[in-house]
This record gives sequence, structure tokens and C-alpha cells, in this order.
Amino acid sequence: MSAFAKTIVRSIRGSLGRFLAIMGIVALGCGFFAGLQMCGPDMRSAADELYDGTGLYDIRVVSTLGFSDDDVSRVRVVEGIDSVMPSVTIDVMARMGSEQVAARVSSLDVHAAQESTEDGTSAIVSADGNYLNRIFLHEGRWPRAPDECVLVADKSVGGVGIGDRVEVLYGSTDVDDVLRERILNVVGMVSSSNYPYTGSFGSTTLGSGMIAAYLYIPQAALVDDVAYTEIYATASGAYALESGSDAYEDAVGLVSRRLEDQGDELAKARLKDVQGEAQDELDEKRGDFEKERDDARKELADAKSELDDARKELDDAKEELAKGQRDYDDGARKLDDSRRDAYDQLDAGQATIDDSRAELESRQGEVDAARTQLEEGMRAYGEGVIELLDQTGASSLEEARTMLEEGVRQADEGIEQLSSALDGASQLADQRIQLEIAESELLGGLSAAGIVAGSVQEAKGMLEASVTQLEAMGAPEEQIAPLRDSLAAASELVAAREQFEAGRTQLLAGLAAQGIEAADEGQAAELLGTSLAETRAKRAQAQEGLDAIAQLEASAAELESGRLQLEDGERQIAEGWEKLESGQSELDGQRADAEGKLDDAQRELDDARGKLESGKSDLASGTKEYESGKADYKKAKKDADTELADAEKKLDDAQAEIDDIEEPDIYVLDRSQNEGALTYDADSHRIDHIADVFPFMFFLVAALVALTTMTRMVEDDRIELGTSSSSRRYYLSL
Repeated sequence: MSAFAKTIVRSIRGSLGRFLAIMGIVALGCGFFAGLQMCGPDMRSAADELYDGTGLYDIRVVSTLGFSDDDVSRVRVVEGIDSVMPSVTIDVMARMGSEQVAARVSSLDVHAAQESTEDGTSAIVSADGNYLNRIFLHEGRWPRAPDECVLVADKSVGGVGIGDRVEVLYGSTDVDDVLRERILNVVGMVSSSNYPYTGSFGSTTLGSGMIAAYLYIPQAALVDDVAYTEIYATASGAYALESGSDAYEDAVGLVSRRLEDQGDELAKARLKDVQGEAQDELDEKRGDFEKERDDARKELADAKSELDDARKELDDAKEELAKGQRDYDDGARKLDDSRRDAYDQLDAGQATIDDSRAELESRQGEVDAARTQLEEGMRAYGEGVIELLDQTGASSLEEARTMLEEGVRQADEGIEQLSSALDGASQLADQRIQLEIAESELLGGLSAAGIVAGSVQEAKGMLEASVTQLEAMGAPEEQIAPLRDSLAAASELVAAREQFEAGRTQLLAGLAAQGIEAADEGQAAELLGTSLAETRAKRAQAQEGLDAIAQLEASAAELESGRLQLEDGERQIAEGWEKLESGQSELDGQRADAEGKLDDAQRELDDARGKLESGKSDLASGTKEYESGKADYKKAKKDADTELADAEKKLDDAQAEIDDIEEPDIYVLDRSQNEGALTYDADSHRIDHIADVFPFMFFLVAALVALTTMTRMVEDDRIELGTSSSSRRYYLSL
């Protein structure tokens, strides 16, 4: 080895750290360059592997009117379409744990998901070629019931996991038109290649504008006949091409353009289907309306005809009654005139005889027993006065009358109060019986319906809980209505029971204030009845005393009058009786003859009056029924006209809405409109741009370090190398 070589080896050995540092920096720059250059392609290759392995759609078709199965078939036959899968998606605001976030709910073919198997971490194998956008089940199971779902596993929202619930609050459209249930139980955690970017799952018009979570529900959770919101499809040949590449875009773009070219036909077909379905439903309803309208009009016409017939019958009956009334009035007037004339004559004669008889009888009585009666009357009068004064403890008849009148007044007040209290107690007793019957009937009816309660109050609580539960479950109104009716009846009975208890408490308290202690309204009624009977007995006793005073006073007056008339009447009695008997006999014969004729005429008139009154009663009853029927007819006609007009207007409005349905807009989208896929692809291209710039910085640093190190080495070995400028330039060039 020459001295020059030895010198070089010695220099390298002495500066081994510098040489290794230069080699490390150069290797690090090469490594960064190679790694960054491959990072973007590797990301796109991994995404393509995931997309192909999970059957991610190439084309997504959406419509402003949604899609039907017929639309799916129309898309399926487009040239270049391999697989087609319809789906229903709705953006909602949901409560997850303690948070309210925007979430995206999509339908899932549970059968296809259950039949599929995972192949590694980036592929799902399914025998169903139309099962697209396949999802990974990381934990739990697939949903089966309408109130079950699987939730995103890539991001925790509100701490919700398996066994928790997600409550749907509202959505971008009416949630009840899409979902059967608003409370969803989480049974599994999943991830989807449709959402490759976990930082954001897409944008929405709800909440903060960003989708915070996504979840999948079984098709059984969807309302019947709900329209698909999108149709996913794959393009022929796209599977073999890398997603996002020019070749892939060309292959998918060719099929997309074919779909766009047929967009007008798809829109027209969809419009025709929507209008046809709506028109069929409207035509069916219009037919029902016309049938009901014809039936209503026929019933009204029949009712009008019956009313007209009844009106004619009433008019005929009224005319007959008017004629009968005129005949009766004439007969009654003639009979009255005859009776008046006859009785005027008879009464005049009878008056004379009666006056004479009264006078004779009065005088005869005075003559026959005046003395004896007067003595007995005076004795009885004295005994009655003494007995009455002993009973009342009074010193005179006036004082006794005052005491007895006061007793009658107090008894009347007591009777009025006791009668009012007795009526209240009787009403409470009746009310208790009615309440017990009504409560028994309600509890019996609820028991027959499967609701067993010990009291109406308990039944009310059970009914309120049942109604609340059914409303929370979204049960139909016809299922809740009977429970609401029973709840209303139970509420009324509870209020009636409270009112009854308050009335009974008030009654017993009032009786206690009067010194009458009773355990319940029945005992109160019994005690009040006893008190009322005793009070009435006291009043009767006092009234008897007053009547006795009146009789005593009347007796005294009669005795005095009899004594005065006794002496004058004896002289005229004998002559008067003879004349009286003769006149009375003659008058009685005349009266019997006249009364016989008048009775015959009166019987005929009474018969006519009975028939007339019966006819009037029938006419009044018929008129009342007619007026009631007429009022019912007018009301029914008015209600029917209003209801028919409203129904016809609704049908016309519905027809106008159907006619005004515009042709839907059809949008054909590819993966470049998928926010997650687009974001992921953009990130991979950003890495490519970084790879173009960042390694240059490392190469520049490595060159500067190498140059600095070599300059220092040259300076250190200047003696061995020489000091000539040519040698220095030579080494520096190295």
C-alpha cells in the first residue's frame, strides 16, 4: 500500500464518526423519500382493497321523489350495471346518552349480512351479489326486531354501547313516515367502508351540520311501502381497477353517463308511478265518497218525503179537529143556555124553599134541644177550658193560645230544618248506592279487559300508566281510545266519590253541631226521621190545643146565639113546616125532569169532547214528532252538505296536488361525491405532494453536512495534502 493510500485510510479511521454520520444522513434522506413516495399509493391501494372487499358502490342514484322496486329494476337493466341495491336513509337528531347529535340511519339487509362472512380485516364474502356496502360486525349481533339497531364502532358518541338505547327525536323528514319505532336498542357495533374517514361521517342540515354517528336498522323497522331514498350500483369492470384511478373513473363515468342519459326516462317513469299510486288511492277514496254521498242524499230524500206525507196528514187532521171543535162549541153553548135557564128557575124556587127550610130547621133545633144543648154546652165549655189550662199551665185562654202558637212556630222551624237534613242524608245514601254500583261496573269491565284493580283510584292509576305507555310506544289511536274512555269514567267516579265524602262529612258535622251523633248517612237519616216524627207529634199536639181553643170560642158564640133565637122561633115552626113540605115536593119533581134531560145532553157532549180531546192529543203528539223530525232533517241535511263539501274540497285539493307533482330530479353520483372516500383520497394525494417536497429538505441537509465535514477534513490534513491552491481545489472538488 502506498503512502497516499495509507494516509487516506488513516484519515478515514481518525474521522470514522464523520463518515458514518454522512452515510446515516444520506440513508435517512433516501428512506424518507422512498417511504413518502410509497405512502400515497399504498393508502389508495389499501382503500381499493377495502372497497372491493366490502362491495362498496361505484354509483349512487338519488331522486327528489325517492324510488320504488320498479325503479330499481329500471336501473338494473342499464348497460354496464353489475349489481344493484336499494336503500332507505334518513338523517335524524338523536339522543345518545346525555348528548343530542345528528345521526344517519340506514336500512340493512339483515339476511344478507347474516349469511356473509369476514375474510381478514378488509373483506366480507357474500353469496348475494346485490349485497353492497357490506359492513363489519365487531361486537354483538345483527338487529332483528323493529326496535333494534347496530351502531358505529369507530367513534364513541355519548358513551353509548351494546345494551343502551338511542332515542330518535326528529329528522330531516317526518320520522313517523319512515320508522316504526323511535326508541332503538343497540345490539351490535359495526364499521362500514361507506364511511372510511372517521373524523366526519358526512354533512347534514340538522344540528351542527355534521353527522356524528351512523347506525343501521333492519328492513322490518321501516314503515310499509316507504320509498327508497337511493339506489347503489356497481359498474362492470370497475372491480379490477384501482379506485380513484383514471381508468376507474373512465369505466364508472361511462356507466354514469348512460344513467344520466336515461335520467329523463327514469324521472318520467318515477313521476308516472307516484302519480299512478296516488291517483289510484284518490280514485278509491273518491268512489267511496260518491257512494256515501249518494246514500246520504237518498236517505235525506226519503226523510223529506216522509216529512211531506206527515205534514199532509197533520193538515187533514187539523181541519177535521177544527170542524169538530166548532160543532162541539155550538153544542156546549146551547147546552149551557138550556142548563142556565132551567137551573135559574129551579134555583129560584129552591132558594126560597131552602131559606124557609133553613129557618125552620134552625128554629126546630133550637126548640127541640135548645135548653138541654145550652146547658150541656155550657158545662162542656167550662170543662174544656179547665182541661186546656191544666195542660198548658196557663191562667187564661189568651195565654194558652200564645204558648201553643209559639210551640207550633218552633215545631215548624224544627220540621223544616230536619226535613232538609233528612233529604240531604237520603240523597247521600242514594248517591252512595249509585257510586258503588258504578264503581262495581267499572271495575268489572276493567277486570274483563284484563285490568284487575282493588279500587277505582287504583284502576285510574293503572289506566293512566297504560295510556302513557301506549302513547310512548306510538300505538294507534283506535287502541288507545277505549283506555282513554275508561280513564275518563274512572276520573269522573273518583271525583264523584270525593264529592260524596265531602257532602257526608259536612252533613255529619252539621248534625253533630245539633247534638245528633251519627256514624254514616244511613244512621243519620234514621235519627233524623225519628227526630222529625217526634217534632211533628209535638206540633200536632200544640195544634190540637189551638183547635180546642177555637172550638171553645165557637161553642160559646153558638150557645149565645141559640139562646137568643130560641124564644122567637117556636111560634113560627108549625106553619112553616106545612108550607115547606108542599113546595119542596113540587120542586123536586120539576128538578128531576130537568136534570134527566140535561144529563142526556151532557153525556152526548162529553162523548164528543172526549173524541175531540183525543184527536187534539194525537195532533199535538204528531205535530211534535213532525217538528222534531223536521229539525233533525234540517240539521242532518246541513251537516251532510257541510261534510260532503269538505270531503269534496279535500278530494279536489288532493287531485290538484297529484296534478302538480313535478317530475323528480335524478342525480347520478359516484365515489367522488362520497365525503369520506373523497377526504381519504385527498389525504393520500396530500402525502404525494409532501413526498415531492419533504425529502428534498433531507438531501439538502445531507449535502450541507457532507460539504462542511469534507471542508474540515481538508483543513485538518492540509500539511499532508500540500498548500497549493490546485491541490486544495482538487480536494474540495471531491
